Amino acid sequence: MDVQLKDKTVLITGAFGGFGRALVAGFLREGAHVIAAGRQSPPEAQPQLAAFATPPAYVTCDYRRPETIAAAVAATSPDIVIANAGVTHPVNITDATLAEWNDVIAVNLTGNFLLGQASARHMAARGGGVILFIGSWAQNLPQPNIGAYSPSKAGMKMMALCLAKEMAPRGVRINLLSPGIIDSGMAARQMERQPERRARAEKVTRCGRLGTAEEIADACLFLCSPRAGFIYGADLTIDGGASLGVI
Repeated sequence: MDVQLKDKTVLITGAFGGFGRALVAGFLREGAHVIAAGRQSPPEAQPQLAAFATPPAYVTCDYRRPETIAAAVAATSPDIVIANAGVTHPVNITDATLAEWNDVIAVNLTGNFLLGQASARHMAARGGGVILFIGSWAQNLPQPNIGAYSPSKAGMKMMALCLAKEMAPRGVRINLLSPGIIDSGMAARQMERQPERRARAEKVTRCGRLGTAEEIADACLFLCSPRAGFIYGADLTIDGGASLGVI
């Protein structure tokens, strides 16, 4: 199916993580003009850009440096923005430091708020666009060991839905995609450090396996395409049935 993304300008934050790399590759495959965004300066990013079969363009967008966020949107004039960057500190709430809490909130909630705000303003002024926030199944289900991550993603979800309601009449289509346990990125690194987490994750996932970054990217391509033009303010959970419960 042609998802009609050829020649669209797509800004993807967190472009060098597990999801990010799959997203960049997927949009390039569909003929989009892709701008990868990350914390690095352009010279620092060159080795990672060169790893792509077709290197995308690049812009610095560091959620911990708010001034770079609006600047990245202004410099790239995107038709589509994917708010994919995020962090976690795997500690329980009772063990978390204030610095760890503040860092997760600053990136996952405040950083995505600033990106959504700048992108929505830009798109409304030019007559429309698409913003897709990458959430998490953890925003809906309390879990141990991610006591800052889950609240940050829950807050981001509500911010995104409020923004979707505000901007729909102005032609800006905003949705969320919320992955479950994916064998990539942050989750994969945690399972490498704690192998017992993999067996537990596979048990939780009703289909008996973990998801792949490419499966998430394929869903993103559809949600960002004109073929999803009547989808506003949705939260698409892709978790292999984990949200159905383990009993």
